[in-house]
Amino acid sequence: MTSTWRILLAGALMTALVAWMIAERMIVLAGGREIVVAVEPVDPRDLFRGDYVRLAYPFTRIDAAKVQGLSDRPPTDGDEPIYVVLRPEGGRYVLDHAALTPPTLTGDQVMLLGTWHGRSDPGAIFVRYGIEQYFVPQGHGRAIETATGEHRTDIVLAVTDEGTAAIKALRIDGKEVYREGLF
Repeated sequence: MTSTWRILLAGALMTALVAWMIAERMIVLAGGREIVVAVEPVDPRDLFRGDYVRLAYPFTRIDAAKVQGLSDRPPTDGDEPIYVVLRPEGGRYVLDHAALTPPTLTGDQVMLLGTWHGRSDPGAIFVRYGIEQYFVPQGHGRAIETATGEHRTDIVLAVTDEGTAAIKALRIDGKEVYREGLF
């Protein structure tokens, strides 16, 4: 195989990888179940990437007593999959429980697949879902941060049956402020 073909093959593989990442997100946004969750945005700017809102959810820090199977295991630093079950309550989805193995859902429950990132204390664990940052138009991050302290702020998520989530929209006081496009 000549070096030209190797370069072409490497370029094709990199293009396919990027196309898959875009397609995967489009599939979640287009076909995922929509749910609304409360958020607590923090730190709206990054000098290199522009304005964004860093998001924390009420189910980012989970009481260890709500995690099925955790009491059977010794404390670890985590970096393991965790299945977080949310249920509807008052127009939003809230934490029902979490499990270290895939749970059986009932009624209107939805599962988010997260990564357990350790225990800061024996009573809680921290979970990441890949939905902790939301980029906004340049110059709007600070305004969103200010509004969240004074107004009800929600995120609309698209969630697949496997628990993969993507941010679909940002709402302040029930009004959609930003919406993600498929591209």
